[in-house]
Amino acid sequence: MKHLVLFISLLLAGCLTYGQKPVELDLSNKIGSDKTIGLKTTGVKLLNMSLQYNYKIKITVREEADNASQNGGEMGSDACHEANPKFVGFLVSLQNEKDEAKVKDLIDSVNKVLKDLKTSDCKNTLQKEADAVIEKTKREYSFESLTANFTLKNNQDIIVTIEAYSADGTKADKAWQFILRTPRSVSYLTHFGFTFSPNLIKGPDQFFSKASGKSILSPTTDSFTIKRKSNNGTDFWKDLSITANFIMPVKFNRKQEQPNMFNFAWSAGFGVGGDARFTVFTGPTLLVSDFFAVSLAGGVSYAYKLKGEYEEGQGLMQSLDFDQLHDRGIRPNILLSFSFRLSKDELSKAVEKIGGK
Repeated sequence: MKHLVLFISLLLAGCLTYGQKPVELDLSNKIGSDKTIGLKTTGVKLLNMSLQYNYKIKITVREEADNASQNGGEMGSDACHEANPKFVGFLVSLQNEKDEAKVKDLIDSVNKVLKDLKTSDCKNTLQKEADAVIEKTKREYSFESLTANFTLKNNQDIIVTIEAYSADGTKADKAWQFILRTPRSVSYLTHFGFTFSPNLIKGPDQFFSKASGKSILSPTTDSFTIKRKSNNGTDFWKDLSITANFIMPVKFNRKQEQPNMFNFAWSAGFGVGGDARFTVFTGPTLLVSDFFAVSLAGGVSYAYKLKGEYEEGQGLMQSLDFDQLHDRGIRPNILLSFSFRLSKDELSKAVEKIGGK
């Protein structure tokens, strides 16, 4: 009975704490990165910290929390150190290293040396010594400790800024920025842009009456033939449609935390162009960082087309003008769509990149 109660307690504890863990931020990544987190994420955990620096972390409201890193640690027995000089060298270097990327490499080197050691009292001693030092290169912060009244919600972009300081309080010339994104409450993005159907994609779709000589039935009367124009004219702006696009990203790897710069998506949209031309379209899309999208789409337009009583190559007894040959109607089309996400955050990022920051 006791074992059953213990099992149920552990099971309930596991269910209640599932997903309630911090997101790991690797300081060996000098650029920082974007990550997607769940709403049960408890905070952030810094990895590969240099033991030569203190770290200050700012989040959302820019409230600071100091991390007073401590150097050193208990060293193992002299006999074990003398027998494993490579381990001692790596561990001493780890304690004095200032480059976070090299901290990661040194941790890997220490673990490799320990893995290669045969089971012995020395291996156990050195393992404990290494674990104590490596643990100091990690630090966990809860969101509650970093900012007051902070609650994770959908559609949030949480900016985490980390700065390094020397032991004397001097700010080091290094900083990181991580963007943590919570899940979206909707599965599509809204873009605004335009569509265009260039002549290379869309064949000419307008017609005219071409003189074809005298009529056989009436030699004194000119005859005409309905011909397709060789191009769509020079008024290219008539093919432009200002559009609203709804884009759904296609996630091939649903477990990935860091979004790619380029992603495939599927879009659908509608717009209106010159000459009151309405367009509805859908098709595959290349999405660039959620900010810009280009689509090759199929759609229909409410535009001019040849009237139903006529067909290409039909003979006429008189010349017909544009309005006599054409009528408004639904016409299929292939379109190129270019669109942008008019987001304040995305636009500010683009401005910063242009400014070289």
